[in-house]
Amino acid sequence: MAKKPPSASQDVRKEWDHRAQGDWRRFLWAEASDSEESFRAAGKRDYRRHVQGFLATLGIVPQELTALEIGAGAGRVSEFLCRNFRGLVAVDISRAMMSIGRRRFEAENILWLCNDGKDLSALAGASVDFIFSHVVFQHIPDAAGAAAYVREAGRVPRPGGGVGFPVFER
Repeated sequence: MAKKPPSASQDVRKEWDHRAQGDWRRFLWAEASDSEESFRAAGKRDYRRHVQGFLATLGIVPQELTALEIGAGAGRVSEFLCRNFRGLVAVDISRAMMSIGRRRFEAENILWLCNDGKDLSALAGASVDFIFSHVVFQHIPDAAGAAAYVREAGRVPRPGGGVGFPVFER
């Protein structure tokens, strides 16, 4: 019987797992790839820039809430989400990148989940208060996969919750 070709999700997982073996910071955030300190500072800056202001605008106080980060990778922003939210579910397609995140910082309020890169079926509907994803969707190889993720992101927030997907102008 012929071997089934890998899916786009499997290809993406393989690529990111491979990147985790080398100069992983460069692949995640090139401007902050020279040291752990610059990588951490970039994560803190992006948390402040893309999360704090958004939460304030919505009137969301994170200390008693649970966040979901889609595409958490090595935890560049996760580190600051879990410091400010009661709990964080960090989802990524790459086990190797999440392993780096676990080594970079310890937190009792973070749950690391590996998925297929377009599905949040491990989470119940209306189970999180805030969803965040930063520069992740452009790595999804097809529009249908990205659309599936967005649909899933609409299923898991509790009523009154927020979704923050910063985008960049071209």
